Parts: sequence; C-alpha cells; structure tokens
Amino acid sequence: MKRFIGAVILISFSVVLKSQSTIDTLLLAMHQEKDSVQLVIYNISIGRQYEFSNIDSSKYYYQKAVTISNIIDNDSLRVMSILSLGYAFETTGRLDSAELLYNYALKLSTTRGTQDKISSVYNSLGNLNYYRGNLKEALEYYQESLKTLKDDAELEKSYAYHNIALVHDDLEQFELAIKYYKQAEKAFVKYDDKAWLSTCYNSLGAVYLHVDSTEIAEEYYMKALATYEILGDQIGMSIVYENLSHCYLRKKQYTSAYEYLKKSLEIAVEIDDYFSLASINNGIAIVLYHLEQYDKSIIHANKSLVYTRKSDFKNYLLANYEILKDDYRKKKEYAKALLYADSATSVSKDIFNSDKAKAIQEMESRYQSQEQKSKIQNLEKEKAIKIRQNRLQKMALIGATIGLLLIIVFAMFLYRTLTAKKKANRLLEEQKEEIEEQNNALNQLIEETLAQKEEIESQQDKLLYQNEELEKIHVHISQSIEYAKRIQHSILPSYSILQSNLNDHFVFYKPKDVVSGDFYWWAKLESNIVVTVADCTGHGVPGAFMSMLGISFLREIILKEYITHPGVILRKLRKEVITALQQKIPIELAKWPSLMSVKDGMDMSLININKNTKVLQYAGANNPIYIIRNDEFLLNEEQKERIHLMNFTDSKIETTKHFYELKPDKMPIAIYDNMGRFTTHELQLNDGDLIYMFSDGFADQFGGPDDKKFKYKSFKELLLKNAHLPMDEQKTLLKKAFEDWKQDKEQVDDVLVLGIRI
Repeated sequence: MKRFIGAVILISFSVVLKSQSTIDTLLLAMHQEKDSVQLVIYNISIGRQYEFSNIDSSKYYYQKAVTISNIIDNDSLRVMSILSLGYAFETTGRLDSAELLYNYALKLSTTRGTQDKISSVYNSLGNLNYYRGNLKEALEYYQESLKTLKDDAELEKSYAYHNIALVHDDLEQFELAIKYYKQAEKAFVKYDDKAWLSTCYNSLGAVYLHVDSTEIAEEYYMKALATYEILGDQIGMSIVYENLSHCYLRKKQYTSAYEYLKKSLEIAVEIDDYFSLASINNGIAIVLYHLEQYDKSIIHANKSLVYTRKSDFKNYLLANYEILKDDYRKKKEYAKALLYADSATSVSKDIFNSDKAKAIQEMESRYQSQEQKSKIQNLEKEKAIKIRQNRLQKMALIGATIGLLLIIVFAMFLYRTLTAKKKANRLLEEQKEEIEEQNNALNQLIEETLAQKEEIESQQDKLLYQNEELEKIHVHISQSIEYAKRIQHSILPSYSILQSNLNDHFVFYKPKDVVSGDFYWWAKLESNIVVTVADCTGHGVPGAFMSMLGISFLREIILKEYITHPGVILRKLRKEVITALQQKIPIELAKWPSLMSVKDGMDMSLININKNTKVLQYAGANNPIYIIRNDEFLLNEEQKERIHLMNFTDSKIETTKHFYELKPDKMPIAIYDNMGRFTTHELQLNDGDLIYMFSDGFADQFGGPDDKKFKYKSFKELLLKNAHLPMDEQKTLLKKAFEDWKQDKEQVDDVLVLGIRI
C-alpha cells in the first residue's frame, strides 16, 4: 500500500521558513505587528512550519488566522486560512472535518469573488477523494484545478500534475504516472520547492516499486527522507520509513522491514495521525504474517481497521480484509477466512472496476483534446477582442470630448446658483442652532431635577429590599459551597493506595476557601504508581470546578486508556481541557499583538514510580518537583540542563544531602502560544529518597515580621531541615511553619504539599 503527502501550497510568502529560529523570529514580528492582514499571513506562515513537527500547534495558528480573517471580513485571506486548517485535519486523517472546510472554501470561492484561490480548493478536494479511493472524482477535481490556472502558472500546475500521476499510478498506468511525476519534478527543482520535491521523490519511489525496480525505488525514498529531515517534517519522515519497509518486504528481508515500521509507528503515535496509524499497523500485520506470527498479525490488522473506519480510508479497508483472510486461512479457521474474503471482494468492487478505469482513461483523453482546442479558441478570441477594443476606444474619445465641454458649461451655472444659496442657508442655520441649544439646556435641567427627586424617594425602599435579598443569598450560597466541599472531597483518591504501595508519605492540604482549586490524585496500574499535584486557575468555587474536571479527565486517560507515561498523559489532558472549555482566540483581542489571553487551565507535576525497578518518570506543566537523597544522580548533559543540583549541609544530622530540582516545561494545561510536547525525565531512585510535589500556595504566602512572601528558597531549606524525620512529623512541622509565618494575615491561595519516601 503506497502512502504519500499531497500538501496544497496556498500562498508564497516573502519570508523563507526553515527552522525553529525562523518560527521564533516570526512570533516576535507577529507580536509587534498591528496590521490585521499581515497578522493573518504571519499565523499561516507559523502554522505551515509547525506542520512538519507539531500538528496541534499548526491547527492552533491556522484557527487564529481564520478568526482574524472573519473579523476583518477578507474573503481571500479567509479561503487561504480555511484551506490551511483543512489540510491540517486531512494530514492526520480527520477527513470529515477537512471535507467541511474544503466545501466551505469552495462556496466562498464561487460566490464571494475569490476566484484566484479556486485552483487550490479543487486540488484539496481532489486529495480528499483520492484518500477515500474515489479515483474518478479525484481526477475530475485535479483537472478542474488545471483549467482555472493561467498558462504561465508553471509551479501551480505541477501540483496538479503530481496528483494526477497518483491516480494513474493506482490504475497501474505506470508509464503515464511516471510522465506526470517527471513533469512535476522539473518545476519543483526549478523553483526550489523542497516540500513538494520530497513528496514527488516519495511518489516516484512508489511507482518504481510497483514496476519491480526496487533499487531505483529505494534511491528515491532515501532522497525523500533526506529532504524531509532538512525540513524537520515528522509526518514525511514517518511515511518514508514505512515506504522503505515495502522495499525490504519485497526483498523478503522481514526483520529490516519491521524495524522501519517501528520507527514510523513511533512518530505516528506521538502526533496521533489516524491515516499513518491505519497504514503502519496494516504494514506490521503483513510483516508478521510472513514471519508466521498470525495471532499478532490479526491484532495489528484489527488496530488498522479501527483507524481506517474513523476516516473512511477504503484502500486500507481492502488491505486489512486481505491480510485477515490470509491469517485465518493459515490458522485453518476457514469460516472467518471466507468472511473476510467476501468483505475484500465487496470493497474492491466499490473502489475499482474496469468501468471506472475506462471512464478515467476517457476523461484523460478528453482533457488533453479540450486543452488543445481551448488554446486555439483563446487565441482567436484575443484577436477579435483587440479589434473591437480599438474601435471602441476611438468612439469613446469623441464622446468624451463632447461630454467634457457640456460638463464645464453646466458646472459654471451650478457654481453661481449654489454660492448664493449657501450664504442664505448659513445665516438660517446659525439662528436655528442658537435656539436649539437654549431649549436643550432648559429640558436637561428639568429632567435632572425630576430624576433626583424620584431617586431620593425610592432609595430607602431599595435599601430595605436589598438587605433582605442579600441575607437570603448568603444563606443559599453558604449551603451550596458546603455541599460542593463534600462532593470535591469524595472524588479525591483513597490514602490506602499510597499506604499499601509506598514506604511513607504525607499530604499537607489547606484550601484558602471552603473548596479548593488545588488537588492531588493517584492511581495504581500493575507495578506503576501514578501521582499528580495540580494547581487550577483561581481558587474557591471556580477552582473547585476546574479540579473536578481535571480529576475526571485523569481517570479516563490513566485508568481507562491504561496510559502511565507522564508526558503523554499531560498532552492528552491538555487536549481534553481545551476541548471541554472550548478554548479559542478571544475575538475582541484578535487585532492586538498578544492574541493570547486565555487563562483557564492548570499547572501540574505528574510522576510515575515503578515499584519493582524504582524508576521514576516525571513531567511538569509549570510545576517542578524536588528530590532529596544521600548520593548524587549520574546525569547526562541533556539532563543537567533540566535537573538542577543544590547542595546544603545539615549540621543537626552531620551529613551532606543532595537537593535536586526537576524543572518543568514552561506551558500550562490549557491553550497557549507554545503547544509543544511535554518532556518526560527518567531517574533511578534508591531506598530512602524523598520526593516533594507542591503548588505555589506555601511559597507565595505573605507574613513574617516584614509582611513578605515566604519564597521558594525558604521552602527548600525547611524541607531539607526536616528531611531526616518521619513523614508525619514533617507534615506537622510544615503546618506549624506555615501558621507561624502567616499569623493573623489572610491566606492568599490554596496550599498543597505532598511528600513521598521511597
């Protein structure tokens, strides 16, 4: 099964986008930009760069471009933004979402005067139908795309040539496919279009593999891989790894094929790409079939079917039915084999038959002849138009001369008449304005006097009524908050999980109000203990709602999806929070440089401890963790940048302890400018190691003799000073230190500190 990337190039920018430093430069320029049109172009530029490395961030910036173009009501920019967002959905296999956006772009292009973008719209709709196996419809859209382009649009035509070649490749018309690919390749090299050149190399590799030229195919795949690596295109690299596996499968080198598929799968899982996950699992199923591991092959074929059905990829539907048929035949389960054979036959007829192939061939011939005929007709029309234009120009010159003389005479007459009228009207206006000003002043004085009288008379009644209502509201709110407290405490985790699986621990939990925006949660999956501490936006009732939302999503991700990897958990939690809160760019701020003021979300630290190996995994969203131990960790250079060592000497116990701070990623669990992956740190723990997780409430508390914040330096020293004590005694001393510092001052935020001894 061949795979490719059919990106639609919508616009050419003056800025050449090549690296993260370019993204940073664009972000800086965008934050200083005030022109709305340029802001749309900046957001599309940044989104295009993130297509290669982080598709979620790509969608985020495309959505910003759509929002701004809607505000300024610019149809041309709106179509570009919508097509870009549609391509981001198409790339990860969300074809239904892409189709809605493409059809909306087509409607705008045909009804709102944006014909210059219609070629890109047709090309996008062609790609969509190609993915779904509707080859005839795909070819029709590609040919429509060519018809709308001017003769000198060489690069834009090459996009359509490449995609037409894909259709002929699938119809096994390989010579015609290679002809179109080579025609497109020349333009991509000429204009140094690396994104499309890498796609073309990938497609040429596929067609040469079909004609059994495996060595040539492998050369083209390696060219494509090298270009994708330069671009930093993760999706492209994943696709080429999978396509290289087909070369080794053809050579019957199944182990090498499997290694390339694993590389491809690792990228696809990280970016949550339905299309890739469908294709790669199908490829793994085929390799396992050849390795005679039929049960495992069936598992991966069924995984592929799940993603295939999510986005209607009929080609992979057929491929999975075929491999399942072969697996069950080898297992001698002939009833199941026959069932999948029937399903494969049915899908095959739906995707491709001889009538369709004949119709497509006729379309190709008709297109070629129409193109020649159209060129001749255009030349004849241009000649006739020039003759007619010369004749009309002569007539227009004579008419314009006569008309100009008449206008001059009439204008002189009007000028004299209007001058006299204006003088008389000016005197009348001045008198009228003076009388109106006097009347308005008198009316305003009367209205103000009456209003003041009515206000005084009603003020006493209002005060009495308001006092009664406030008393009722106070009682009702107090009862509601107390009930909310019982609900919040009911969803916090049971202490028995930590008591039965970890050596010693404590939780110091002190909400600012009755209910809290800080929460802690843990769960056990086999030998893994997952523990998290979170600080939600706000405190009191709003914070409590956010905390219950966070715990609910964590239960789904960890307990139902069975995920223990901290970085993946935080990424999935962020997606759920953004979806649940319907977070997007505030329209009223879209014209301003920041374009980002969404504050709802949470900061979080999350760890996973393997009981058997004592290996710690940690990821953080703005929240670090501390580790106190007797000896030093052996850290590599990359870890030293994110794990900070601070040495203190504890004179009371006469030993030197090592205090480590594991730094988090500087982004929250919410929508944000930076939507990158969360980093997962992994360390080997020893018995006696202490782990501390916390919110910012303790360090931010005001108090002491000078009414200042407690601060993190004092917080670290306090933890280290008591590190030799049992955990319950540490909790008692933390609580005492907090109260002694706060004294009679108001508590400024929720406080949460969780300690664990290994």
